Amino acid sequence: MFEGRWKCAPDDERELWQGLAQICVGLTHLQRGNGRGAVTLFSRGAAKAQSYGGAYDAVGKAASGLTQDSDPAEAIALILASLPR
Repeated sequence: MFEGRWKCAPDDERELWQGLAQICVGLTHLQRGNGRGAVTLFSRGAAKAQSYGGAYDAVGKAASGLTQDSDPAEAIALILASLPR
């Protein structure tokens, strides 16, 4: 979902959507046991989301606080709770 939005988003939104997509893919990696890959994507995605400030700063902070040992279900819940409504 986010990847499709990222690819067709206006230029000034593209990095936000790319960052959100990276965080989601990081969650998938975490679920599949690839903690190292997950942390790499959380870091990249968090930096992009936080650069938009405001409501997206919370998403970036949540993602950057996740580790390769984070519980996948708890990580997903944390990211969902931090997304702007």
